[in-house]
Amino acid sequence: MKSRSQEKELMDGPLADPQILYKNLDEIAFINKFTALYGQQLNQIKKLIPKDSEEIEIVDLGCGGGDFLFFLEKNRNKLPAKLRLSGLDTEPHAIAYAEKKFPELRGKVTWIQKDYKQWLESEEKTDIICCNLFCHHLSDEDIVDLLKKGTQKAKLGLIINDLHRHPVAYHFIKIATRLFSSSEYTKNDAPLSVKRSFRRKDWKNFLREANGGQLLIEGEVRWLPSFRFLVCVRRVD
Repeated sequence: MKSRSQEKELMDGPLADPQILYKNLDEIAFINKFTALYGQQLNQIKKLIPKDSEEIEIVDLGCGGGDFLFFLEKNRNKLPAKLRLSGLDTEPHAIAYAEKKFPELRGKVTWIQKDYKQWLESEEKTDIICCNLFCHHLSDEDIVDLLKKGTQKAKLGLIINDLHRHPVAYHFIKIATRLFSSSEYTKNDAPLSVKRSFRRKDWKNFLREANGGQLLIEGEVRWLPSFRFLVCVRRVD
């Protein structure tokens, strides 16, 4: 596990049956309740919001089953500005799942079914981009590109919550999913996600490459005790 695995997850392949994806998203949402530590992410969002802000938009890039957007909606009163929430995913069945799973989000989230690269190239700006368990699906080159373009598109910053590539995390999730999961996607993809994920030096390398010898963006990499990294990246004005 010295370097990232390049093996593709089942979730990244053609989807034969949406019900298989729905079961996987159910289990991801359950796992995230104990490991995502979204409260830490909320604190980072607070730090990015200027004191005089009246309203901000947060876009959840690769929103999957929508559990992070549901968390934000439940905790919107803890932020010093009104929220506009958007969830973007290339998979229409993921958005359909999120709408059904969290009816409380109806009318409160703008759902965008689009490839994230196309969205990054579009002209409209947003305030904060969040990526939860999204970046480990990308190549190193695509992550560097996301850091460059995401910090140009997001006026306040980009927050990434993703896995730590560590043997303890790998073996724990492999055993846990074999014992308790009923989804073949989860059994295959959960441990593979750890193998595809990151160490601190990876994020430092991505930030250095995104800067290209200049100081265009700055980033803070925080380790979370659930074997995740929280990466907060801002454009240097």
